[in-house]
Amino acid sequence: MRRLGAHLPEKYRVAEMVAGAVRAGTIGSNLAQLYLERCYKLCSEAYEDLGRIDREILRFESM
Repeated sequence: MRRLGAHLPEKYRVAEMVAGAVRAGTIGSNLAQLYLERCYKLCSEAYEDLGRIDREILRFESM
């Protein structure tokens, strides 16, 4: 994941996705899923969904 992420712009937050993926428990898997969803939304230019996803990410990161 890190190797692929090195070729993507910072806006995709690949480092944060990797950090979420290695975090233990359901919080980590939820974070990884949200960051991946965020990447897909950015790629497809579905910007209207980013606010919701970013709020969910903040909620899980604060746990």
